[in-house]
Amino acid sequence: MMGIPFEGMSIPGYDNTTKQFSSTWGDNFGTGTLTLAGSWDAPTKLITLKGKMIDPMTGKEIWSKQIMKFIDNNTQDMEMYETKNGTKTKTMFIKSRRKK
Repeated sequence: MMGIPFEGMSIPGYDNTTKQFSSTWGDNFGTGTLTLAGSWDAPTKLITLKGKMIDPMTGKEIWSKQIMKFIDNNTQDMEMYETKNGTKTKTMFIKSRRKK
């Protein structure tokens, strides 16, 4: 991205107290972390998480949405969206496959 290798990490989990899924995201393009929370939708096999963070470029708060889709026992898709100034933009797509 912009000539710089991009590295990021998501740590998903489930909070037994709030009965919600959670995820924390961090990458080498910012110094903050994004914390999201959301719920499981069984019919669509989706976890939709929402949260907010500080945009490292502007210093302003932005809303983020992460959708985790479980395709099968070996495949998972993750989409990330950001909403800035009322405009929602897809910022990332990651397809994960279990190593055979």
